[in-house]
Amino acid sequence: GRHRGVALAEHVSGMKHKVHLGLMGGALCGFGVYKLWQFNAAYGKATVAALVVGVLALLIWQLKKSKPKSQSRMLDDEGLERGGAATVLLVNGINCGGCKKVLAGALSAVEGVRDFSIATKAETGVHPNKVVVNGGRADAIKAAVAELDGGRGKFTIVD
Repeated sequence: GRHRGVALAEHVSGMKHKVHLGLMGGALCGFGVYKLWQFNAAYGKATVAALVVGVLALLIWQLKKSKPKSQSRMLDDEGLERGGAATVLLVNGINCGGCKKVLAGALSAVEGVRDFSIATKAETGVHPNKVVVNGGRADAIKAAVAELDGGRGKFTIVD
């Protein structure tokens, strides 16, 4: 289906791979600073200061980017809209933010879905994880998860 290719592409570009690239880049920068410091200590100090400022700027940018958007509706502690019916599922395979993003895309495509909350293994440390969906029909929500899985056994609903 439409979601299978998207799921793979978004999972491959997920946070784990950004961390790996960041570690490799950091190691390369560290080696460059070491060699520059051997050549001239003043250049090395200036480079270290520039790298520290750059890392701090990236951290601040990531923190600002990851702030949750405010909700206009009143939600309770479980993420359920007060007074509204919700579909609660326990789903295996939601390991990271990339998995969460892919599942969010599938849920957003379901007719009538207003909002949802998705817990990941990275957040809870265990499987399965709770998915709470406000709006939409339960059978359509379950069908969207099954279509996203595509028979791979990645996203499975616990009965």
